[in-house]
Amino acid sequence: MESGKSPARGALWLSGLALLGGLAAPACAQEVSLPEQGIAFTLPDGWTYQVQQEQGAWLISLESGPASQHGCSLNARKLPSGQSQSALNLKMEQFPSTREYWEDNLRKKGSVVTVLKTGKDMIGQALAPWVVYESAEGPVSGGAFITAKNFAAVTPTQVWTIVCGAQHATREGAKAEFVRWTPVFDRFAASIRFSQ
Repeated sequence: MESGKSPARGALWLSGLALLGGLAAPACAQEVSLPEQGIAFTLPDGWTYQVQQEQGAWLISLESGPASQHGCSLNARKLPSGQSQSALNLKMEQFPSTREYWEDNLRKKGSVVTVLKTGKDMIGQALAPWVVYESAEGPVSGGAFITAKNFAAVTPTQVWTIVCGAQHATREGAKAEFVRWTPVFDRFAASIRFSQ
């Protein structure tokens, strides 16, 4: 059951969340299935989620409260590839998940970025390269610092960007909040299941 809710004030960094209107559902560690978006996941205890659509893309945002400084966003764009998940995983195995690749990619989006770690994990059935980074954001987010983990996953029908992170007025604060919330972020990411 979804009900109206305004975008999160403290999560402006989550893929343009503040720019989109949406639907929200309160939850208490519940299983969420969104067949139209092609995803299911376990919502962290006490968190809410919003589902929004703009220009053919889905944005699903998760937060623990309206003034929360941490959360996750999932952005999905259609990709009718005609390939199986195993073929896509083989391609993702070749993905250049290097510090230099991620720094270039994230800087193109206008952020000042420091890459902390890179790697690859399974998200549902999809092999997902990831990066943990620090970013200093501009005036839109009040000049906040962000520490986040960004996954890139491809399914036979969609390209997914999954970001979980924390923001704070100081770099050290953002890093500390990210470390504090990492177990919740990791459990959430491990709970994701894509539908074909």
